[in-house]
Amino acid sequence: VDSYTLETVAGGESLTLTLLPVSNANGNVQITVTVTDSVASSSTSFTLTVNSINDLPTITSINDATTSEETEVTLSSFTVADADGDTMTISVVSSNTTLVPSDSVHITLRNASAGDTYTLSTTADTDNLTLSLLPALNQSGNATLTVTVTDGTGNASTSFALTVTNENDAPTISSITDQTTNEDSTINAIAFTITDVDQDALQLSASSSNLTLVALNNI
Repeated sequence: VDSYTLETVAGGESLTLTLLPVSNANGNVQITVTVTDSVASSSTSFTLTVNSINDLPTITSINDATTSEETEVTLSSFTVADADGDTMTISVVSSNTTLVPSDSVHITLRNASAGDTYTLSTTADTDNLTLSLLPALNQSGNATLTVTVTDGTGNASTSFALTVTNENDAPTISSITDQTTNEDSTINAIAFTITDVDQDALQLSASSSNLTLVALNNI
């Protein structure tokens, strides 16, 4: 409303006036107070100056997520906003950098005004962003990711949990170079390496494509 009316029948009253500016608004406004009887009126005016103060940026919540080893997951979109229209910087920090390192290979922000990295700036008043996470190679477990938006003066944060489930990794075996020997001679100590990142119990077997030349019981 542009005006507000208070009716009183008493004379000589001392009144007080309370003003509440509109949320996130600043500037100057002229307030006019008028008193009227049945015949005439009288007015007084004054200027109200509402100073600008920094409004903290805001960020919506991000749901917890689960993924498998070495499988990228894209989380539900979230929104950052700043009522003042300040440039915002968004950063993502991992509580478990062994599982999710804090770098742009493993953490990617998309749909922002400027760039796709784990730390970026946007000049938009409001930005809808998506966050993708790629667990480190052969890692499983839990991490808390904290996303922070700052406008240079204040900040806001939200955190969510990432669970990376363990998947069996195939064991590996190093290559063995071709061998040469004479008839009726044994080749000893042909070196090779086997590994398993899951540290499972391993079994070895061997086969021969020509049993008349190398029998299985001679391997």
